[in-house]
Amino acid sequence: MKGQITLKDIRRYKIQYNQDELDNISPDKINVWNKYVEMNDEKKILMDRINKATLPYLIEGVKGTGKTLMIRSIAKELGWALVEIRCTDSTKERHLFGSPQIDSDGSYWNAGKLVVAFKGLKMYGKVIIFFDDIGNLPPEVQSMLLSLFDKRKSIDVAGQVFNVEEEEKLMMVCTTNPPTYAGVNPITEPLRSRLIGETREYPKTQGLKKILDWSGIPIDTIQYFINVSSALCI
Repeated sequence: MKGQITLKDIRRYKIQYNQDELDNISPDKINVWNKYVEMNDEKKILMDRINKATLPYLIEGVKGTGKTLMIRSIAKELGWALVEIRCTDSTKERHLFGSPQIDSDGSYWNAGKLVVAFKGLKMYGKVIIFFDDIGNLPPEVQSMLLSLFDKRKSIDVAGQVFNVEEEEKLMMVCTTNPPTYAGVNPITEPLRSRLIGETREYPKTQGLKKILDWSGIPIDTIQYFINVSSALCI
């Protein structure tokens, strides 16, 4: 049919990458804006999982508990390249896998985030694909990730199959907010069945003490006002 792209046409596409994007996923370019304070060995557990690079890992928890900071910190410390995908309900197939383009030199395939990750494997050897708020992805997009999230760890793009080769390590790490949050799509059952992970809540009192920077704070004065306030409430 005239104007329709066939499989034969797709196989002609040469995949084009953005070199700046490939450079920016390197471990030394990862931005870590603060020190992550561990609460209950959650950082150590995830580091072990990443080093094994087996089952994809899901952190389900409320906002503001340091999920993104922890993942970025681990990638930088372990020396893994990091491809971060900020998932929204507007994330489409083309953002992840890419799309055909035409310029004055002809047709090419513009690499999406997942294709960049596999190219990064050739450059850096170890890559974390971080799906930030994966529960925001539309169900039809989630279904496209199944072969990436199971033992195949592969994707089909532009007539090519991308696999993890020997000596390469690829790990998927995801975060999501609780389903009680407005606007959050549930993770589809086929995708969730491929995940292991943890549920995270806001830290308790002891955890908050570890997070807060007490330098320069007059603790004795604060304790005095706490005692006064408690007495007035009696």
